[in-house]
Amino acid sequence: MSIIIILLLLVFVIFLLTAIGFAAFYLLRFSRIIISIEDALSDAILTLQTTESSLKSLSEKQLFFESKEIQQMVKESMDELSMSKLAIAQVISNFTNFSKQKYIITRINDDIDLNSENSDAN
Repeated sequence: MSIIIILLLLVFVIFLLTAIGFAAFYLLRFSRIIISIEDALSDAILTLQTTESSLKSLSEKQLFFESKEIQQMVKESMDELSMSKLAIAQVISNFTNFSKQKYIITRINDDIDLNSENSDAN
């Protein structure tokens, strides 16, 4: 009788170790995916911020001539950049809603609000 109990416990332990092994494998796999997505989104945001700062400095400079076409082009570029930032913010929002990290969304929304206030002032 005790041999049967020992065998059942052994089978149960092997089953648990196998389940833990699979869980650890997928945990590492998905954590690598999440980290790579986070790095890619961080790089995209950094690129957008760099582009935005260069466009802002361009819009503040005196041009050789005050052409409406150039002003319109700069304004459209700023608008497109804002739309790109909103799209990335939406991706981050969806990602963080899934992972329940609300503090990132708040920070991004504050940055977008500040940028929109600055562009309204121009």
